[in-house]
Amino acid sequence: MLYVNSELNPVEFFTKTPYGEHVWCQIDNLLIGVCYRSCNTDIVGRENEVELRKVITEVSNTDFVLMGNFNYPDIDWAHNSVKPGATVDTSGFLECLDDSVVTQHVVEPTRGTAVLDLVLTRDPDQISSVDVTETLGSSDHHMVSFVIHHRHESCKNVRSTRDYLKADYSKIRTELATIDWDATLTGSAAECWSCFKEVLQDLEVRYTLAEMYGRQEEKAYVDVVESF
Repeated sequence: MLYVNSELNPVEFFTKTPYGEHVWCQIDNLLIGVCYRSCNTDIVGRENEVELRKVITEVSNTDFVLMGNFNYPDIDWAHNSVKPGATVDTSGFLECLDDSVVTQHVVEPTRGTAVLDLVLTRDPDQISSVDVTETLGSSDHHMVSFVIHHRHESCKNVRSTRDYLKADYSKIRTELATIDWDATLTGSAAECWSCFKEVLQDLEVRYTLAEMYGRQEEKAYVDVVESF
């Protein structure tokens, strides 16, 4: 399950590879996915390992973050190697990451002494502050929290509400009285109306208090804190 803040405008994403247990969304040009790899081939079938590697190969061509329980206890992530007695599928998974130039960011054990819960990215600088914390409820897996660094453009409308009860109408009337309307309102009826409206709007801005709601367009680095 993947929860995303709606302010990031996530869009559901589907890989071309038909792997069983994963879900994705896209934020701008960044793919974010959650994955579970079952070791029970009687349920998921023998092709499950191959399909998982195909998914990683597919998304490795773009910016992505893939997290989840991959159940590979026989990988030594500190030395990026497999332990003695590791299965062929374990070696194949590690080779897939190396061939696709994918970085794995979790190095502390997440269940017992094994690193089962992983965070994968194409960009090694995409992730920081990886922290293996306590277990959640009755789970025997520790939670993993980390920060995703992503440049996200957000745009929110700015709305102003004016308090006309507190407007300075005496100054508005004074300025209106000093205007030479014969010299100001020249041209067609439409041009005169446009000029008159601009004068009134200028006075409204200067002599009527306004409260602003929302924010203007901003471009900033968004630190998206994820955990699983």
